[in-house]
Amino acid sequence: MRGRRRHRPSADLAHTPGRACNHASCERTIPVGWKKETFVSTIDDLEKQIAALTRAEQAELAQRLVQALGDAFPGIESTAGVCGGEPCIVRTRIPVWVLEAMRRQGVHEGDILRSYPILRVEDLANAWRTCGRTEMKLSSRFGITRALRTMARFYANENFPLPVVEQLRRLGHDVTTVQETGRGSQQTPDDVVLQVATADRRAVLTLNRKHFIRLHHANSHHAGIVTCTVDADFEGQALRIHDAVAGVEVLAGRLVRVNRPPA
Repeated sequence: MRGRRRHRPSADLAHTPGRACNHASCERTIPVGWKKETFVSTIDDLEKQIAALTRAEQAELAQRLVQALGDAFPGIESTAGVCGGEPCIVRTRIPVWVLEAMRRQGVHEGDILRSYPILRVEDLANAWRTCGRTEMKLSSRFGITRALRTMARFYANENFPLPVVEQLRRLGHDVTTVQETGRGSQQTPDDVVLQVATADRRAVLTLNRKHFIRLHHANSHHAGIVTCTVDADFEGQALRIHDAVAGVEVLAGRLVRVNRPPA
C-alpha cells in the first residue's frame, strides 16, 4: 500500500508577502508590502553594520531594541531552588544582581561578555532593563547591600570632564551634556543651564560649585544639582557621584556635594 502523499505548499504560496516562508532557500519572513529584494538587501546591510560594531555597541543596540519591543523578550526567570529563586538570565544560574554589581563597579559590557561566554548581548540588555524596573537587594556576602534603583538622569555642564561622563554611563546612568544639546561654546548663563536641565528632568553635574549652590538656595524647584570639586581621578569621581546619588531617594530639589577625598 502506497503511503499518503505529503502536501507541499506551492512556490507561489511559500513566497506570499507577509507569510512565513517554508521553502528551503528562504530564511526570513517578508513583511507585507515589502519587495523580497528590498527586504533581503536591508537586512543584509543591517547585519554588516552590526557586525562592524564593538561588543559594547552591540550590547547598547540590543538594549534599545529590547526597550522598544517592550515585554516581547523578557529573558529573565526566577526558579525555586536556583540561586535562591533570584532573577537569573533564562536557562542559566547567572543572577541579574551579579551582572548589575559588575556594571556598578565600572566593568565594561564587553568585559562582562568575555567573563561569561555563554551570555549574549541581548542577555545584558534584559538584565539592565530588569534592574531599571524593579528593586532587588545585592548579596551582602559581596559587601553590596543597598537596593538597586533606576539610575539617575544627569545634565553635565560644559566644564564637566567627559571621561567622568563616560564612566557614569558605564555605571548605568543616563547622562547628556551641554555640548550634545547644541549649547556648547555659547557661554550659556548658569540659570539657563539649570532651566534646560530641569525642563528635561535632569540633575545638573557641575564643577561650578559656588554659583550653582547660590542658584539652589535662591530657588530649589529644580531636578537636582550635583556639585563636584576638580578631581583628576575621573573613574574615582564617577564612583563617588554614583555612591552619593545612590543614597538619595529623589534628586529633585536636592543639592548633592561630591568632594575630592583628602590626599
